[in-house]
Order: sequence, then C-alpha cells, then structure tokens
Amino acid sequence: MIRPVTFEPLAQRQIRALAPPDRAALSEVLLDLAGAADPMTVVDPYLPGGIGPLPFHGVVLTDSAEAVVTLYLDHVRVVAVRPRHCPLP
Repeated sequence: MIRPVTFEPLAQRQIRALAPPDRAALSEVLLDLAGAADPMTVVDPYLPGGIGPLPFHGVVLTDSAEAVVTLYLDHVRVVAVRPRHCPLP
C-alpha cells in the first residue's frame, strides 16, 4: 500500500526553492517512504515521550536535502524541507 504524501504550505514553498536535481532526489526518497512496508527503515525516527509507534516524526535525508516528516497510519505529512550543506557519509 502506498500512503498518500501531503505537504504543509511551508514545505511546499521550501521544496519549490530546491534545485531540480535536489527536488527529484527528495521526491524519490519520499515515494520510497510512502510505499515502505516498514517506514522506520527509511526515516531517522524521533519519538518524543515514546508514545506509540505512529504517528511519529522523522527526518528523511538525501545527499543534498532533508525533510521533516510525520508518519500516520494512512499517510505521510511533510512538515519542512531544507538543503543540506554537508553530504551524507
């Protein structure tokens, strides 16, 4: 099952500001997240208070951008996007 991906207005503006190759790379990773059987394998999770498995916040990383996402049982919400200044190891 592929979960729908929704964007907060801020994230929409921020993703439009990325260079086209960076936007494409981030879009590919978000699609991987949306279709993942176990989303925890795609994001770096942040579980405040350890309350339940979902919803939770995580960060999706590419070589050139990162996105803060909230995972729900039925969809993925992109909260914010920003360029990365240091490449992944």
